[in-house]
Amino acid sequence: MTISEAAIKLGKDKTIINSYTQYDKHNQKWVFSRNHNLLPGGQAMKPVSFPKSMGELNHWWATLTDRQKHVLYSSINKDFYPHRISEKDYDKIKDCYDNWPTMYIAIYYGADGESCNQFVGEALFMAGKNLLSGGKYYSAKDIWEAKGPLVAIDKAKAKIEPGDIAAFRGTHVEIVTKVEGNSFCSIGAGRGGHPYNIIGYRNGKEECGDLLWPLQNRYIDNENVRFIRYN
Repeated sequence: MTISEAAIKLGKDKTIINSYTQYDKHNQKWVFSRNHNLLPGGQAMKPVSFPKSMGELNHWWATLTDRQKHVLYSSINKDFYPHRISEKDYDKIKDCYDNWPTMYIAIYYGADGESCNQFVGEALFMAGKNLLSGGKYYSAKDIWEAKGPLVAIDKAKAKIEPGDIAAFRGTHVEIVTKVEGNSFCSIGAGRGGHPYNIIGYRNGKEECGDLLWPLQNRYIDNENVRFIRYN
């Protein structure tokens, strides 16, 4: 799978994209991933089973880790969870449990950060590439500075291609999916402010050419955009 194919596939993964959007909105402090090498101390695996009756709920709840409780309760009340839960929450928590795919881990990042670099790192992982430092995906700033296996492209001399990373002023990154003349399309997450200041608007969707905010217009000669390639 190429990097651009992986980015397109990731953009269609509702489980991960929805977790990015909720993370960007600060409704939760974790995102879903399929990369089991991420933050070994910050992972939460799906519990192996769910209680068959309401009466077993609190005993089962007490066996879970704090991070598992965060994931299972966050859709009910943001990133808060109680030490004891009411039987009336049984159906809601079961829905959360059922909607947590078995092979997906929840990565607990805390309150700070955005999901754009998570999207890029996850897409590269899906394409068989490694972009980890200290157990985390490279930050947007790390990518802008072309650290590690990354190389900055001289866009005046080299052709920009699908799979390259578009880095916007060191604060936002996406994966290039198409190039047509001076215009390019890209996919990513951590998007906000377009068109009605809606955080997460168009996460996982392809954006091309003109946008409402000039700093992120998708033109190769945009001085605010640097292109980075995984070497």
